[in-house]
Amino acid sequence: MASNRLILASASPRRLELLAQVGVFPAEIRVADIDETPHPRERPEACALRLAELTLPKGPHTALKPGEQSGPRQRAGKR
Repeated sequence: MASNRLILASASPRRLELLAQVGVFPAEIRVADIDETPHPRERPEACALRLAELTLPKGPHTALKPGEQSGPRQRAGKR
């Protein structure tokens, strides 16, 4: 069975903490070197989309399926 790995594209300690609270443990943390400053008068939705599009080409990203967990707890249970 293929395993999915979560790669967190954020250096935010708070994001990592929130993921851990719900039992999600990224296999790796990769931070894209992009300027996240909103453009003048840029709407939040447009800013989020622009940043997502800039971040995506920087490396492979993997998402968990709903209800799936990643990290040491999941791997330990599958041994």
